[in-house]
Amino acid sequence: MQPKLSLHKPKTFPNAITRLKQMHEALLEDGEFPAPTTVHYVEVIHGTGASGHSHYYSAADYEANKGEGEEDHDHYPGEHDHEEHETVKQRSMEVDLRTELTDVVRWLPDIAAKSDLNETAWNSVDSISGRLTEIINAIEADAADDSFRATWKLKSKEIDSMLGELQSHVATSSGESK
Repeated sequence: MQPKLSLHKPKTFPNAITRLKQMHEALLEDGEFPAPTTVHYVEVIHGTGASGHSHYYSAADYEANKGEGEEDHDHYPGEHDHEEHETVKQRSMEVDLRTELTDVVRWLPDIAAKSDLNETAWNSVDSISGRLTEIINAIEADAADDSFRATWKLKSKEIDSMLGELQSHVATSSGESK
């Protein structure tokens, strides 16, 4: 079973809005449906059996750091014996459009909170995230289904307005993470 990972989470608020706009535009087009995004990651497995556990890293980040800092774990600080068995496995997962859309919308408030947005702007982002979530959840069809695209298009003016408001917050933000 593949773990639920957030390795496709945009790193900055402007990146999140750009990605949302790209997905929105793809859903408005009539052409071929976008292929799932492939995310490459590294699983570092510590130990074996009942005491074994894994940590997951973006493959690019892991390679850039040559695995350095792997001992600085969020979940198991100080619990690694340097003598314990460690296995590093290269993996990949596909994230379909609906999953990515749902995830990015869900992550918006958290991403915005790590930017330099003021409280009023953050409240707007949080509200828009909730409204977009309602739109997505109301569509029962799979994202690759024509009925998903058709329903999305019916809501496109409302979505365009929300994306415009989000973009205005990007314009007032430096995009820097705190």
